[in-house]
Amino acid sequence: MENTIIFESNENFSVPVSIVDKYLDAPETELRLILFLLRNSNHSFLKEEIEDKLGVDEKRLKQAFGYWVKKGILFKFHDRYVLERPRVTASDAIKYSADRISERIETDDKISFLYRQAEDAFRKPLTPESASILLSLVDYIGLEPEVAALLVQYCADEKKSLMSITSMGIEWSEKGIDTLDKAEEFLREIKARNETANKVSRLLGISGRKLTNEEKTVFIKWSDEFGFDGDIINLAYDASVKNTGKYQYKYMDKILSTWKEKGYKTPEEIREGDEKPAVKPRKKRAKADNDAEIDTKSSAALSWEILTKDIEEEKDNGQ
Repeated sequence: MENTIIFESNENFSVPVSIVDKYLDAPETELRLILFLLRNSNHSFLKEEIEDKLGVDEKRLKQAFGYWVKKGILFKFHDRYVLERPRVTASDAIKYSADRISERIETDDKISFLYRQAEDAFRKPLTPESASILLSLVDYIGLEPEVAALLVQYCADEKKSLMSITSMGIEWSEKGIDTLDKAEEFLREIKARNETANKVSRLLGISGRKLTNEEKTVFIKWSDEFGFDGDIINLAYDASVKNTGKYQYKYMDKILSTWKEKGYKTPEEIREGDEKPAVKPRKKRAKADNDAEIDTKSSAALSWEILTKDIEEEKDNGQ
């Protein structure tokens, strides 16, 4: 073979960089399938035609398609495969007939498992509409049955309706939560965030109602992002009550954000910052030497005044 290799082509088609960079070691059938699909993009083929082109049987072809779906190269959308993750909405979910649902449950062990898990989780028989939602998680949204089962269990534990599962399934799909490990890690993160929000809620004496989404967001921010403990959050709460007469999480958020910007990490640093002695400005030129010298407030006190003004303006504006 010559040392110099010359390649020329007048007709060509595109191959995603990710395939060349990551999957040149893919099994031969899988590589032949993806090249065949890319070469014949936007074409419709009978399954038997592709089997004949690749020289494989139906089972092997299904495995090859499954390989690229799991790798995130292909996405199954209804009865089509596409290269880009489709944008889907809950209202577009597939509606299945009762006969089709029964057929899937009887012939597909994973679907049967998902169906039983859902009935156990929600403690009631599933209606055809509810069963359609489950099948859509797999066929339409593209979740693996075991991942869909974990999502269903989470929704049941959180007292969410079956109708909300579709939108959550879409969220998981768009975030690439397509394996059990990823799903379990995502749920652990949600649990940790909820525990943080509830901890701050108890600290502030909030009970008898659910937290708003905004409250959850700022509570998690104060604890996880700012790193403030209960003592500092309590100081902000005391300031809110003292200056506004009640608990206001928006007021507290501005106070805590100011303390974070100033680098305060302990209650002592906060108190010291608020009690710093006044700083006098430099005297003006000779012509103003006889003017009265004006003391400026400490930086912490000045920030407090600005903060209070912002809150009062918000109150006046009805916020």
